[in-house]
Amino acid sequence: MGRTLRILLIVFLFTVVGVMSSLVVMNLVMRGEEVTVPDLVGKDVISALDMLSKRGLNLKIVGREYTDQFPKDVISSQEPEAQRAVRKGRDVRIMISLGSRQITVPNLIGESYRRAEIVLRQNSLALGRISRVYDRQIEKDLVVAQSPAPRRVSSGGTSVDVLVSLGTPPARYLTPDLIGIPVERVQAALSQYGIRVEVAGSEAYAGVAPGSIIRQQPPFGHLLSNGEMIRVFVSR
Repeated sequence: MGRTLRILLIVFLFTVVGVMSSLVVMNLVMRGEEVTVPDLVGKDVISALDMLSKRGLNLKIVGREYTDQFPKDVISSQEPEAQRAVRKGRDVRIMISLGSRQITVPNLIGESYRRAEIVLRQNSLALGRISRVYDRQIEKDLVVAQSPAPRRVSSGGTSVDVLVSLGTPPARYLTPDLIGIPVERVQAALSQYGIRVEVAGSEAYAGVAPGSIIRQQPPFGHLLSNGEMIRVFVSR
C-alpha cells in the first residue's frame, strides 16, 4: 500500500510539472517576442514598411493630415510611439502628411474691413494689421490695399494686412487775420467752411470798436481743417 501511494505521488508530481511546463510554454507563445518600435516620423512609407517588416511589425495607414512641420507624403505621426516595446505582429498606425494647406488669398479691395474679416476667416486666414489713409476715390471703411496681394498662394493661418479708407480728406484752410473785424461777421463767414469761432473772453481795448476781435488762437497763417475751432477775444 505504501509503495502504491509513492508511485501515485510521483505520477501526480510529474503530471503537475507537465501541466505547469505547458502553461509556461503557452504563455510564452501567446505573449510572443517583444521588439522596439522604430522612429518612423519624417520617413516615407516605403522606408517605414522596410523598417517595420525587419522587426516583425505591420504598417497601417489611418489617415492623412495637413501640417506645416512635414513635407507631403512623409509620416507625420505614429502610434505606438518610437522606442516602445511591443509584441511582434502588432500594427503600427501612422498618419501621412499632406504638407502645408495652400490657400489662394481672396481679393478684399473694395470690401468693408468687417466683410474682409469674414471672408478671410472662411478661407482659414486671419485679419492682420489695419492701417488707415484718406482716399478720394474709395469710400470710408472700404479696403484700399492688402498684403499679401490677391490671388497669392499662402499656407493656412496666414494673416492679411489691410489698408482702409478714411474717405475724402477734410478741407484745409489757412487761418485768416481776424484782428479788428467784428466777431459776428467772422462767425457768419467761417461757418460756411465748417469752422467755428468761439468767444473766449472780452477786454477793454482802446481804439477798437466793441465786439471786434483783438486776439485769436490759432494765429494768422495756421492750417485749419473742416470742423476745427478758432478762439478769439473781443473788445468791450
